[in-house]
Amino acid sequence: MPTVAITLDCEAADYPRCYTRDYIKVAEEFTIPITWMIQVSGKDPMGNVQLYYKEYLHRIPSWHEFGLHLHFEDRNGRYVEEPRERGELIQMGKDMLKQAHIKPTAFRAGSYALIPPDLKYLEDMGILVDSSGIPNCRRHPERGGRPDSTGQARGHRPSTPEGDLSAPVRAGSRLCPCPSGVASERKLTGD
Repeated sequence: MPTVAITLDCEAADYPRCYTRDYIKVAEEFTIPITWMIQVSGKDPMGNVQLYYKEYLHRIPSWHEFGLHLHFEDRNGRYVEEPRERGELIQMGKDMLKQAHIKPTAFRAGSYALIPPDLKYLEDMGILVDSSGIPNCRRHPERGGRPDSTGQARGHRPSTPEGDLSAPVRAGSRLCPCPSGVASERKLTGD
């Protein structure tokens, strides 16, 4: 039987409605551990972290896990491709969470845009699990992949002619990959 891990991207500072209290209530009622992926972005590094620190973290049971959900964007919202700058963003994300007394053990790249050089930085900061991949998914710039200089979508999974990105590029990495699954309402209800 497969093990299922439930993760939630915590991005409430960017949206008018937040369901965190509802998720906490369901998790407690059914004893469901959740990995709370707290978003950090170069545009506003502490905005989301402060919101969760003030409003929600004290409500989340101690038996839950926390992770870093990092968008590789600079202060102007531009996508960062250079590996050293990405490493600095990863360190900045860790530092922002540390200020809120959070030690992340999991990671998810915003827009699932992890690249192989990022893995070393994640390992060095003690991340154990990466959930930046979606199996059997074709990456498109308008759906989360970031285009490189040739206009091709980028990610840490190589694109095959069929578009299957399920084979991770992780030679020698100690990170445990935990692919993200996505279900639509149509799939869940059968409509």
